[in-house]
Amino acid sequence: MRTAWILTAVALSFPVIVRGQENSVQESRRFNYGLTLDFCSTTLFMHDIRIGDFTTGEYSSNSEIDINVAAFCKANFGRSYLQTGLSYYNSHSSADFQYQAPESDCENEEVFSVEAKYLQIPLLFGYEIISQGPYCLSVFAGPKVSFPIADSYESDFSYFKGSTIEEDIYSVNYKAAFGISISVNHMLLNFGYDMELASQTDGRITDSRATGLPEVVMKRRTGTLYFSFGFIF
Repeated sequence: MRTAWILTAVALSFPVIVRGQENSVQESRRFNYGLTLDFCSTTLFMHDIRIGDFTTGEYSSNSEIDINVAAFCKANFGRSYLQTGLSYYNSHSSADFQYQAPESDCENEEVFSVEAKYLQIPLLFGYEIISQGPYCLSVFAGPKVSFPIADSYESDFSYFKGSTIEEDIYSVNYKAAFGISISVNHMLLNFGYDMELASQTDGRITDSRATGLPEVVMKRRTGTLYFSFGFIF
């Protein structure tokens, strides 16, 4: 009877043993790669809102959910890893505030909005807090470099009544990224936040069709909260 119990236990545990061996093969890989679908929400943080002599620090930020894609590669060093890759990042965000013209007694709501597309390259350092069988929980942090795609950056300001805005955009932008990553077998979930380290422009915007208007400055940075779903191999 005892032998029968032992044989039964071994038979029942065999799939688990095999699965564990398969997982250990995956965990022992020096390199992993994968793809993710990212759901991002970008917020404008306004540091300088000026129209001539008017200035304000009171505003409301609005953002939309954008869907982006990314490919990545990981180099593993025990529980630590370095990760890089390439991502396509598309964002829509805006800020509104109350503006009172010098010759007016009433306030108007003005809206400044930005739509932009980028290619991004991260360099993230990660550490696996939990690595048990098919389950892995890690934290990561590091820099990201963003390159705006040519002719994809558009800003609009209601003060200019819909006319074309001209703004000098820097060709490279830097961000700090951090978050957590959860994987179960080949399925991957990421939760992260990216913060621009400096404004991507000097903030000065002009109306290409008008002259004699006061100087307008919309200096800002962005913060991006994102959730990713993907696969790792």
